[in-house]
Amino acid sequence: MDKRYDLYCQMINELDEGSRFIQEYDSIPHDYGAAVLYQAESQIIHLVGRIP
Repeated sequence: MDKRYDLYCQMINELDEGSRFIQEYDSIPHDYGAAVLYQAESQIIHLVGRIP
């Protein structure tokens, strides 16, 4: 096979793996001291605080 195609496939695999890590991290509740929230919930609260 073409070396460039092999490199492309390797880069796509790395991107997929990175996406899986991000998805896994976002699915874990985080302790913010006063509350335990998912990443998306904390981002919404942050936005509401900035733009009431």
